[in-house]
Amino acid sequence: MNEQYSQFILEENKYLKGAVEKLHMENDTVLLLIEFLELLLKTKGIEKVTRLVIKHLSELLGAKRTMLIRKESMEGLYARYIYEDGETKKINLMRTELGKDYFFLYVEKVYVINETPASIVMPIKYIGENIAGMRFELDSLDELEPHKIEILKRYGPICGLVMKNQILLEEVMSEKQVMLEKNAIINEEKKIILEQNKNSRRELKLAQKIQKKILPSGYINFGDYTFYRNYKPSYYLGGDFYDVIECNDENSIVFYMADISGHGVGASLLTVFLKQTLKGLVKYYEKKGERLVPSKVLKKLQKRFLDIEMDEEMYIGIFIGVIDIESHTLTISNAGHNVPPMHVKGFERTVGTYEISGLPINGLGLDLFDFDYEDREIYLESGDSFILLTDGAVEERNALGEEMGIERLKSMFVRNKDMSLEEQFKIMLLEMSRHSRKSRFGDDIAFLAIHREY
Repeated sequence: MNEQYSQFILEENKYLKGAVEKLHMENDTVLLLIEFLELLLKTKGIEKVTRLVIKHLSELLGAKRTMLIRKESMEGLYARYIYEDGETKKINLMRTELGKDYFFLYVEKVYVINETPASIVMPIKYIGENIAGMRFELDSLDELEPHKIEILKRYGPICGLVMKNQILLEEVMSEKQVMLEKNAIINEEKKIILEQNKNSRRELKLAQKIQKKILPSGYINFGDYTFYRNYKPSYYLGGDFYDVIECNDENSIVFYMADISGHGVGASLLTVFLKQTLKGLVKYYEKKGERLVPSKVLKKLQKRFLDIEMDEEMYIGIFIGVIDIESHTLTISNAGHNVPPMHVKGFERTVGTYEISGLPINGLGLDLFDFDYEDREIYLESGDSFILLTDGAVEERNALGEEMGIERLKSMFVRNKDMSLEEQFKIMLLEMSRHSRKSRFGDDIAFLAIHREY
């Protein structure tokens, strides 16, 4: 009996040791990805971005030689980079010179080639478009850690997105330089664009923890409106995310609250995708001169999500709104966000919620072409507040298994409606601690509130 028990203990210790090692490996992977994303998002110019990508990934895999082929802006012209012995060399090739040795430019997914020399090939794509391809030559595959292949699968779409943005930005800047010589007004437009890019880079700056590095926080004001954003992390690296985007017309403000499925690397990368894609969609509609309609933005977001080919179990629940700060109208739409927004009416001292159905943004393409998201328009009176939360606030339970619940939260916000939005957030956390008897909660809590002053 004692011998069997000892064997059981040994097996349990072995299992726990393996679990701890796996957790350390995942944490190291997350930190590695965050550091790389921070560098990538701060780097300007397609040439610098390309050299950063080939150097970083080569060192990550310990490749003895790495080749990257990328399209140039000129039709039919390609750039070939070779990274070897810590040095990157570049030459240009015509399409007719791309022989069988450059097949990896057109692959659809990461491949491991177990021959001499052993190698790994990786596509870099953006919405189905081949931006670049990479081939890493290794001394041997024997010591290659399996999780690094998974890292490459995550890197490809993100590198493609950043490279495509840099290519488009360089094309735009080139066109504007020509126009500058003809029209002095364009010079002012260029300054505005550069300032917007500077603000975007500042927002995307990453700190030690991913939530602090990507999530904006604190107050932001637009006319008669005050926005307050804050975040309470759980024990895990989660997928709650929100943002506020000012449109070029200075009258429209886009805001959203999202809850991305899962924790860890996948959720972290999707927050980067979500932030960049929604900013890009806002600019897309502005460039076309079309009014921003939340349901149309969600439809486009679903299409972009399918293009990056994430795992089928990954999805995004997102609530999005557009507020006109002159007419005080708020147009809202929902794609699977399961906490209804709260409308605190200051004069009436009441609070209501809005139930709007809609499928989450998913990788299955469920009813993508048949399903239309619903738009609803509401009016904000002076003194009204509009509050968005993620399910961590609603589903926190006490020892009896009772959830905090939306009704408790509604009562709390009405009682404290005259407090500042920051004070209301702090009171909410205090009420949740009293309910659950815990200071650290089981899920992330994201908070986004809008208040009309006058």
